[in-house]
Amino acid sequence: MGQHEHKALVVRGWITGLGEKLAPCLVEDMSSAGAKLIIDSGQPPDEFQLYFSPHALTFRTCIVLWRKKQSVGVQFSPAALAQ
Repeated sequence: MGQHEHKALVVRGWITGLGEKLAPCLVEDMSSAGAKLIIDSGQPPDEFQLYFSPHALTFRTCIVLWRKKQSVGVQFSPAALAQ
């Protein structure tokens, strides 16, 4: 078994970097280290913030590890764990 336990659930998320407003996404295959994000349109920048509510004040800083047509694999920034 790997070092990071993955959660086989899909939750809604909102990300920065795709315009002035938060863009909706789906968060899949999440672990303490990162996740797969499904994005309807566009691609986020190499680093962006992921919120689990459109009204949240807390977020996870994400670093893109890989990209596909409508999804990205991200690593959660270790600095964000200290927040």
